Amino acid sequence: MTSTTWTQTAGMDSGTDSDTVLSYAEAAEASATAAASSATSAAGSATSAATSAATAGTNATTAAGYAATALTHANTAETYATSPNVTTVATNISNINAVGGSIVSVNGVYGALTSIAGVYADLTDIGAVASNATNINTVSGLSAEISSLASISSDISAINTYLTQIDVVYDNISSVRTLANNLDDIAPVLAVADDLAVVGPISGDVTTVAGLEADILAVPGNVTAAQAAQAGAEAAYDAFDDRYLGAKATAPTTDNDGNALLTGALYWNTGINALYIWDGSAWNAAAFTASGAVTSFNGRTGAVTLSSADVVNALGFPFGVTGNSLSTTTQTAIASFAIADFDAGKLVITANDGADSYVVEMLIAHDGTTAVATEYGQVGTGAALASYDVDISGGNLRVLATPASATSTAFKVIRTLG
Repeated sequence: MTSTTWTQTAGMDSGTDSDTVLSYAEAAEASATAAASSATSAAGSATSAATSAATAGTNATTAAGYAATALTHANTAETYATSPNVTTVATNISNINAVGGSIVSVNGVYGALTSIAGVYADLTDIGAVASNATNINTVSGLSAEISSLASISSDISAINTYLTQIDVVYDNISSVRTLANNLDDIAPVLAVADDLAVVGPISGDVTTVAGLEADILAVPGNVTAAQAAQAGAEAAYDAFDDRYLGAKATAPTTDNDGNALLTGALYWNTGINALYIWDGSAWNAAAFTASGAVTSFNGRTGAVTLSSADVVNALGFPFGVTGNSLSTTTQTAIASFAIADFDAGKLVITANDGADSYVVEMLIAHDGTTAVATEYGQVGTGAALASYDVDISGGNLRVLATPASATSTAFKVIRTLG
């Protein structure tokens, strides 16, 4: 019988025809091999038959038994050889032989069937892993870093609770970088966080103030100016306070700051309701009392009645009103002015007889000896009430009027002299 190699496929059992054929074929082959071995032993022992006849007989008997067994197995194998399954096996003999060449590996796989079954159940996940092989290899190269991450897993979990805020930061990363570059400025701001919390609700007002930046920037200069003005006002008030000492019951001997009295200083005496002036050595009564009466003027004292001449002299220039009433047609002086006080001037002369008024404007001049005049404007409610002329008499320039009738006529002369 020709020896044929049968290879058992891992996981096969005697429940299938192909498994049974293979089983019997293997048994037949083993018996045939054993028989051949026994025959060889018997032949080799022929030379020792004398000493080993008993052994040879035994071996021969054994060999015959093996041969019978082999024949039985061969017959069985022949029976199964006609099975359709055997035909299928024969068709795939090259694959079976390939498997037989890897029987050790196949047996190893068989021993790991449970694990393989588990892997099969995870084929979908395995496919997903295979499609991410590049990423997995990358992760494998980061094992040290991953280990480090594992050691801070609790921190990572904490970070996970702030993912929304982290997303906001990421979306504003350029601003975050700007802040990072300005940490030195942020630190002072942080120190006034409480103040910022107060400012927040009034941000609208802050915006308004920001719009007034130019004005605000001008404030320091204005403050300086205001301070200077205040200092000036205080100095002016102090100067005024040194001049006018205010109301006092008795004459003061020092000013309100306790300093020496300034010449020209004033105070109001509340005892007699009168104003006093310090002349440098004594207090003198001023010109007016509280009732308005003049107490002294141009060397006169007491209840002084002022004349137009007093006013003219007090003003320091010859301006005033004078006049006269006439009931004649004779030329008469109605005003006179000292020629030493002026060289020329203008006169406005009015005349009124009770029925009509007439006004004449006249320019006058003199050279100390001769006086001249010219009328350059006149108007009235009737005919002219008088004619006018000027002359010099006794050091004075006189204004002369010649009435048109003897009816009582009042004359007024308003003068501006220079």
